[in-house]
Amino acid sequence: MTSLIKMFGQCFWLGLLFWAGVFMWFRYVAYPIYLKKMIRSGKSWVYIPLWWNSDLRRQFWIKVISVVLMVLAIFFSASSLYWLLPFTPWVFLVGLVLFSLGGTFLAHYSIRYFGLLESDCYFLEYRRQLLNDKKEGKKIKDADIRNRTNWVFQAKLKRADEHGHFHHYIAAVAKSQKRLETLHAEALHYD
Repeated sequence: MTSLIKMFGQCFWLGLLFWAGVFMWFRYVAYPIYLKKMIRSGKSWVYIPLWWNSDLRRQFWIKVISVVLMVLAIFFSASSLYWLLPFTPWVFLVGLVLFSLGGTFLAHYSIRYFGLLESDCYFLEYRRQLLNDKKEGKKIKDADIRNRTNWVFQAKLKRADEHGHFHHYIAAVAKSQKRLETLHAEALHYD
């Protein structure tokens, strides 16, 4: 068994390849898993892409591929560690534990990307609705602003999703929000 692990360990580049695959997979394909978690935690404004809700088999296969990618990345990385440090077979087991922890962190970091972008976009829309009410001199009720923001936010993301521009739209809005925050901070600094 140890000779087989050493043989796989010689292909250390496979571990690196699988880690890159894990990062890209969780960031750009499996991210609706995190969005569903956000909804379960009470964030009702989160938008789930249309392609995720339309096919249960696709959801199943995305979850299966996610697990397989993680297991392969962890195995090849631990076997490479054992090949580099062939002291005892315990090195392989310690490598499995360490790379499992590292893989969990990497997957959690990369899967949160679109959730954080959606959060930024939502609160930018909330501020827009709040400013519109203030400009018009309306009496501001937080529940009304939240409901209107939810409706407008969901409608904008659905429209972008239907046209195949969900990723681009949400990234562009979040980028513009960061730029506005930077300009606002600079204006406050010079006052």
